[in-house]
Amino acid sequence: MVSIPVLNLGLEAWRTEEVKTACDASYEKHVILFGIFLFVVSLMGFVGACFRSFKILGFYLLILFLAFFFLFYINIFNLVDRYKGDAWMQEKVNNNYSWNRIKSCLQPQQFCGSENRNDFRKSYADHFSPIQNSCCKPSSDCGFTYLNSTTWTKPENVTYTNPDCDAWKNNPNISCFDCQCCKDDVVKLMKSDRDTTNIVCIISLLSMAKMLHIATSAFGYTVLIRIRKYTVFSSSKKIIVPQRVYMNNNLVFNSD
Repeated sequence: MVSIPVLNLGLEAWRTEEVKTACDASYEKHVILFGIFLFVVSLMGFVGACFRSFKILGFYLLILFLAFFFLFYINIFNLVDRYKGDAWMQEKVNNNYSWNRIKSCLQPQQFCGSENRNDFRKSYADHFSPIQNSCCKPSSDCGFTYLNSTTWTKPENVTYTNPDCDAWKNNPNISCFDCQCCKDDVVKLMKSDRDTTNIVCIISLLSMAKMLHIATSAFGYTVLIRIRKYTVFSSSKKIIVPQRVYMNNNLVFNSD
């Protein structure tokens, strides 16, 4: 029951026609794989419970324990991340090493469009997200002349007060990815994703705890059934114990 909405969430995100980054595609793939993992593991537990298989339920319980502790670690990491606050995020995007890793998600050319998209002006006005507007085009106060979605002409011999104007490059892999406005919008997106991720992780942890409780009960019931069967089987056997008989102070055994 838990795996179905998780799998549906990944499939719905995968089918959307919105412009995606490389990290968005990776996120969707991991959500789909996690949904499939939950479904297969749950099916294994269901089969083990139905057939009262000690080995299958034991393996199922082990996997659930590992998954529970992994989710617990993720929740602790998220709490620490939230405790550090927004200043920590801003410091990350201002650090060159961290920013290079972050912007690698944004740099594929299709994220900003292509040179053949003559309707770029209308596209970013109607469909572009705030982060695309900040990272894929120069600031409006730079006064650049639009040529196509990846090329803007800079006025010559102009001194800009906005450092983002000098950071803009007509290379689709650079564009305005090093602009401060791009970094600021990435921080806003990270804050929004962080809150959503925290809620999903907490719900997942509680669901996994409930699954673990059910699995432990099923495993304990299976062990109890095996003990009862062994006890009944042992008591059903006819055990003949020789009777000790004393005759003339000598120990002898009854032939029966």
